[in-house]
Amino acid sequence: MMDAMEVCRRFLATCERIANSWSLEEGLSALGQTAMSLLKPRSVAIVLAGEGEGTLKITASRGLSAAFLNRQVMSVDDPGVQRVFVGREDVSFGTIDRGDPECKTLRMETERGSLIATPIVAMNRPAGLVIATSDQEDYFGEEHMLLLKLAARMAASCHDRCALYEERRQWMAIDRKTGLWSFEFFCNRMIEEIARSRRQDAPLSLALVDIDGFLRYKQVHGGDAADDLFGRFVEVARSAVRGIDFMGRFSLDEVLVALPQTDLRGAVKAAERIREAVEQDEFSQAAPRVTASVGVAALQENEEHPSAMIERAQRALYSTIARGGNCVCADTAR
Repeated sequence: MMDAMEVCRRFLATCERIANSWSLEEGLSALGQTAMSLLKPRSVAIVLAGEGEGTLKITASRGLSAAFLNRQVMSVDDPGVQRVFVGREDVSFGTIDRGDPECKTLRMETERGSLIATPIVAMNRPAGLVIATSDQEDYFGEEHMLLLKLAARMAASCHDRCALYEERRQWMAIDRKTGLWSFEFFCNRMIEEIARSRRQDAPLSLALVDIDGFLRYKQVHGGDAADDLFGRFVEVARSAVRGIDFMGRFSLDEVLVALPQTDLRGAVKAAERIREAVEQDEFSQAAPRVTASVGVAALQENEEHPSAMIERAQRALYSTIARGGNCVCADTAR
């Protein structure tokens, strides 16, 4: 074991890494590395509650094989996991008995030796557990458990901090009334889609939808009615696209629609579905009449950012306005 000064120094360095990052995986990975260097065990695993009900997943680890990590999913019903995760107990096995059901999952890849585990409690709720194993029997003492518990507390703080950040990020990214992505986050998603399109050699297109007559409607009926109209317009447009498509707000009366795995011809058909759905909805019959104009563009070679696609979709949209609106135009520039 290291002296108290060295322990403090290493945990302080870990705290700084966590404070400088909003990534849960990065923070927990730093914690795992610190626990490994101080405890000198065979393996360390930081386990968090998974997306599936009643399951936990190893989020960060040291000393475990990739094959084990890829197939490992822990069940809350496992006796050992239940003691630590649900019962919030610190457990210590001086000798690992493969036949003991409480050791079955907690021992991970260790065939014989010893282990310790402690719960991660975040916001007064069980969030996971930290496990350390050794190939030596009776390897872990009280000091080891204290260090593991400190790592668990830091993991809980990292978990809470990143959860609050993600909640805030989602709140900023999505308009609560319409479910539309903000322009910034829409572009971030598009960058990911462009990269995926390159990897899979798949087409990608974009539609820019404008509400014809929106400003006139707002002048006649007022701002609240215009907001309701926009919300209904988004609902209608969303009903006309696929589940893999996603939408973002571009301006007061314009919406961007990303169309993965869709070439320019397919994008024109998708845009026509949107235009027709808007034209046939009852709000389109109000006075002044409301319709939709759409400009579409497809991803071209050497484009890595959506800005060029958006500009070309804008030019195509200007063509629809020149034609009087309520139509679809495609960008054909090469």
